[in-house]
Amino acid sequence: MDFQSILSDYNDFAAVVNNDTALQAINFSVPILSGDDFLWHFILDRYVMVNPINNYLTEVINMLECENVSVHENKITFMRFGEKAYNVEFTYNSRGSLDTIIVKDNNSNLIYKITSTNPKFVVFIIIGICSVATLGLISFSFYRKRRLNFSRR
Repeated sequence: MDFQSILSDYNDFAAVVNNDTALQAINFSVPILSGDDFLWHFILDRYVMVNPINNYLTEVINMLECENVSVHENKITFMRFGEKAYNVEFTYNSRGSLDTIIVKDNNSNLIYKITSTNPKFVVFIIIGICSVATLGLISFSFYRKRRLNFSRR
């Protein structure tokens, strides 16, 4: 993918939208994104990275001319600014999907951590729970129907 052209096209579209008087009248605007912001939204939307992740992320960062982003192996770190500056680390697993999100302050103190684990047995547990619930509803309806027929006799 040519991320630079995607970002450029988006920013051109945002400029057109922001200069439209009809859209300004209804107070609608679209933000102009930097390379950092574009990559931030790209990752938050949970797009999958390709292998080798380190080379791919480095190439994307260089292409988008990101300033507050760094890559270490399969981890990409954003330096973000709110009330105070903080760092957000996104770690990818070997399949290229997002594995861990860690938020730290500037002193590297952990603020928040999200670990994504999707073991295969979770799917079977969900299917089992749905099956048991369905069987329970069917059994209850037969029981109720039988009880109704028994009380009419």
